[in-house]
Amino acid sequence: MRPPPSDAPSTPSSWGPSAPGEIEQLARRLRARKRRRNFLRLAGGAAVAVVAAGGLWGALMPRDDLAGLSCAQVHDMAGPYGRDELSPEMRDRVRRHVRHCPRCGPLFRSLGLEV
Repeated sequence: MRPPPSDAPSTPSSWGPSAPGEIEQLARRLRARKRRRNFLRLAGGAAVAVVAAGGLWGALMPRDDLAGLSCAQVHDMAGPYGRDELSPEMRDRVRRHVRHCPRCGPLFRSLGLEV
């Protein structure tokens, strides 16, 4: 092993003993910063997770009130829609619901109903 170089910096002459409790106070502040930093990391991660979950929920979960009609109402109107027994405005509402609903669209297509 090599000895330390002779030009290594020496301890500054201005250094002296610290005041009583100064190191404990410094350690407390550092621990508080670390806790705050960890909390902010977790809170940021949780916020990202909530936003992502909300986006997925909105994208994957079908809305049940498209065009002011629930899926159950649209399913009940499939027969009258196919027989052209609905009023023009109700037919349009059913059509708008079916075009945007991931549940009702496949049902109407499987029944051979044109939307």
